Amino acid sequence: MRAALALALVLGTASTAAADGIYFTESFGGSDVKGELGHQITDALRMRFSVGYRLSKSWAVEGFLAGDIGTTSNIDGGPPRGYAARCVECGSGSGDGGSGYNALDYASTMTTVGIDVKYLRPVSEHVELYLRGSLGKGWLDNSDYSGRGFGVGAGAQIKGKVRALGFLFWPLFFVPAGPKVTGALFIDAGADFYRLHRNGDLDNPDSLDGSTNHITVGWAVGADF
Repeated sequence: MRAALALALVLGTASTAAADGIYFTESFGGSDVKGELGHQITDALRMRFSVGYRLSKSWAVEGFLAGDIGTTSNIDGGPPRGYAARCVECGSGSGDGGSGYNALDYASTMTTVGIDVKYLRPVSEHVELYLRGSLGKGWLDNSDYSGRGFGVGAGAQIKGKVRALGFLFWPLFFVPAGPKVTGALFIDAGADFYRLHRNGDLDNPDSLDGSTNHITVGWAVGADF
């Protein structure tokens, strides 16, 4: 948190960054999982990493890896569909309520890889708003469901030129020495929609539909972007 506040202070007084170059982002937040996916994952922690390229003042493209990590599960007397019953002899003394299943076995993770396209709109010297759309592929761990997804989102970022050494130790943001990079803090809100098929077979009628709504905060660093 101290590093984020220091970066925000530096960005407020940083020199303007050009809009062209490679960058890296990392963000964290929470997801609300709905539909049939909500029976597989609930109360998810979201993590997202991406590598992007700012094509121009208005456009950027990113390749990303994201995970919605379930912290609890919804068993309702048995394991979620497509899951192996790894604790069928737990019994009432195991903390499973006598269902014969261990809830810890079924707090699943939804992993997604894909591509984002962003449209960015500067609103001041250091602040930009953006809209994004994504295509990707997702799969559930501990099960044999996988399939395609798409997403939409919007966000805002504050950015500028900062000292690169500050990402190693935040007080170095304020040292007037060393190379500069473009740094940014951002907040992002979005929704992703999925249809997952058993064994990843698009012709298999056994499928799971659902969506994730999420809000994340993160940082970005790279060349001019």
